[in-house]
Formats: sequence, structure tokens, C-alpha cells
Amino acid sequence: MHYQENWKRPKEITDNAQEADYYNKYEAFTDELTGQHFFGKVIYAYTTISSFKNKNSGKKMQSEVLHLIILIKNSRSYIQVDIWGSKRSFDEDSNSWGEWGDNPVKLQDFLYLARRFKGVDVDIEESYNYSTQYEDRTVYPHLCGVELSILGAKVGEREYKGKFYTTNEFALFNADGHSAQELQLKIKDLDDIHAKLKELKQKYQEWLNPSTEETSQAFDDRDVAHQRKAVAEAQAQPTFVDTNPINPLQSAIEQASEVEPYNADDDLPF
Repeated sequence: MHYQENWKRPKEITDNAQEADYYNKYEAFTDELTGQHFFGKVIYAYTTISSFKNKNSGKKMQSEVLHLIILIKNSRSYIQVDIWGSKRSFDEDSNSWGEWGDNPVKLQDFLYLARRFKGVDVDIEESYNYSTQYEDRTVYPHLCGVELSILGAKVGEREYKGKFYTTNEFALFNADGHSAQELQLKIKDLDDIHAKLKELKQKYQEWLNPSTEETSQAFDDRDVAHQRKAVAEAQAQPTFVDTNPINPLQSAIEQASEVEPYNADDDLPF
């Protein structure tokens, strides 16, 4: 330990939408996701670094993971959505880490939606470091407050030390239902969210009935019309309110599921 002559006091970064104590105020959803559409806003956002070995090459690798705590609209319950970020490899010859790669599509699209929602005057990349007894985090306060349209479905289960954990798949869209690409291309239709909902419903059915081939019948034109109506009605509601009991959000939301924390011994998604 020594006194640092050129030490600078860390800049305090705050955002009124951040709720770092969310786990004391709200409860995690625990019901099973069957392929649903619901609305929410980010109340806490941070990244961690996961280290692992590539199964094919055996190389040491690292990946940044963005963890989003999303409060379900008009409820006191939240879900956690994890988005895998860029990766880098360890070079045994130079004994050093390589450069970080490009952002995956899911991460880039979410950051586009966040920048669009928060406005050009807000630096969503402002962050501070925070350590818990389990991990080191980089916290991003200005990602909080972003309102989203969310799809989710249970697509499987994984076992770890004799316990089974749910594997959920989520997809994030603009609050009005448009994907990032549709907004960038100025496409008015909501084709992407409808196609993704159909896909997630099918994946859930395939998990329930692995031998069933015609699972796509779980999604039909009535689902499309129902979802369009739900998005339109949600946009006509007042600004986000989280003080009311859970309601069905015009029947678009039925249930959701807590995402278990990532464990380094579990299978990786790539």
C-alpha cells in the first residue's frame, strides 16, 4: 500500500432509473415460459467476464456477458436476460490475450435500442466497477430505464450437481414491437417479432414433445392478431407504472421464469 500522488477520485455515475437493490424490492418470476410476449424496463445492467475453453480448439477464451434485470410492466416481478458479448482468445505463443471480437447481433441490436430510447445526449457506455463476493462487475447505470417488448420461452433444462435448471431463450424488441433492424430500415410492419414468437412457441413445443414434427401449429393467425392488438394497447397506456399487482397486460403476458446464474461448468451457448 502506498499513497498515490496522481490519484483521481472516481466519477460518480447515477441514473434515476437504476435500482441496484432490486432483489430486496421485487421478486423473480418462477413460472414456465411457453412462448410469450410481454413488456418491461431495464432496472439494473452490468457485465461480467466468463472464462472457458473452446470445445473444438481447446483454446482458452473469454466472453463478456451483459446481464439485464428487467422489471415486468405493471408488476413487482423481474426476469434476468443474459446477452453474450464479444469474445477473445488466449495466444499461448505470445502468452497474452488477443483483441476483443465484434459484438454478436443480439448485443449490438440491444445497444442500438438503448441508444435510441435514451437519446443522443446520454452516454449509455458510462460505467463503474463493482465487486461482490462472487464476481467482479462493470455496471452501466444509463442502460436502465430502457423500455422493451420481450419474447420468452423455455427451450430445455440442464443438470448441474444433481439439480435441474431451466434454459430460457429471450428476444428483445423496441417497446412498440419493432426489431432494431426494422427501425434502422424504417420498416413499418412487425414481421420480425411475429416470426420470432412463432419460432419460440415451436421450440417450447419441441421441448415438451421431442417426437412431434408439426409443432409449428402451436402458432396461428389468431396469435399474430392478438399480439398486434396487445402492442397497440400497451402503447396507449400511461408511462411505465410498477406499483400495481401483476395483470395480464391485455392477455399478452401470462407467466415468466427466473434465469439461473451462469456456472463455468455448464455448457456454453456457442
